[in-house]
Amino acid sequence: MDLSSIQVDSGSILVLAGDHLNSKEVSMLLDHVESLIDAGHEEVVVDCTGLTVLLSTGMSHLLRLHGKLRSNQRFLRLRTVSPAVAKALSITGLDAVFEVD
Repeated sequence: MDLSSIQVDSGSILVLAGDHLNSKEVSMLLDHVESLIDAGHEEVVVDCTGLTVLLSTGMSHLLRLHGKLRSNQRFLRLRTVSPAVAKALSITGLDAVFEVD
């Protein structure tokens, strides 16, 4: 999975280019988010356009990312989620945890 970042007013948009999240990608995401926190970004938006599958490990990784941001008074938002990912978030109740566009 490739990761690109677009800077916006008070935060950054992280664009995921791949169909699922694994430990390696999340490690990259966490490192990148650390740098965004250090730079003072208030919000991180994860563009999930390419994410077609969200298994329990991917959900766990997103929760880690959410926790990291929240512990630094920052916010995580998911955008452009596929119907399958939206369904997985809904079934698990994570749609109440994450702000989903």
